[in-house]
Order: sequence, then C-alpha cells, then structure tokens
Amino acid sequence: MVKPKSYSHDLLDNVEKELLFEGYLSGYRHYAEWDQEWEIMRHPLKLVRHSTNPFDQHAIAVFADSKMIGYVPKSSSEKISILIDKGASIYAELVDVFPNAETQKKVFFRIWNYKVTL
Repeated sequence: MVKPKSYSHDLLDNVEKELLFEGYLSGYRHYAEWDQEWEIMRHPLKLVRHSTNPFDQHAIAVFADSKMIGYVPKSSSEKISILIDKGASIYAELVDVFPNAETQKKVFFRIWNYKVTL
C-alpha cells in the first residue's frame, strides 16, 4: 500500500522568511514632507521598482500609502531588485520611525523575501 504524501495543515509551516535588508530609508529628506513621520506609521510600506532612475538602474522606491518617501539604499538595491523582477514575494516591514532624528535616520525598516514550499 502506498502512503499518501502528508501536507501541513498550518500554512505557516510552509513559509520560509529570508531577511534581505535591515536599515534606514535613503532619500527621506528629498521625498517626505515636513512632520510626516506620524502619517508614515499609519500605512504599510510598499516597494516599487524604479528601473528608469538615472542614478541607480536597480532602484526601488518606498511608498507609504500612495506617497513616495524614499528609496532602498543603493548598496542593497541590486540583489533585491533582481528578486522583485523575478516575481519573488518581497515585503517591506516598518520597524520604527524616529521623528527627532537627523533626516537620513528617521525611518528604519526591513525587507523580507517570503518563500512558500509545498
């Protein structure tokens, strides 16, 4: 008798999470409006490829709701952009906002790659 393959009934058992980036948002001072930090905290972050960016062909813009607030730092954008372009499940997680910090250290976030195995 052949035993059927068993599957987990808990979907989370089939999800692997890989940390791709942890750090501060780049360009915040150029894109965010004055005193916008509290508004950012109310919305999930979204990542959008910006391949036509003249400064970084691997650029990834970061949005809070429909407002662009900066970029993934250039030092990390190539690896993440390749995964996004391949259709990977990439998600940004807002960790903290520091309203009184210098402008380049106001928004701390993580980027995760979620892999589902069945």
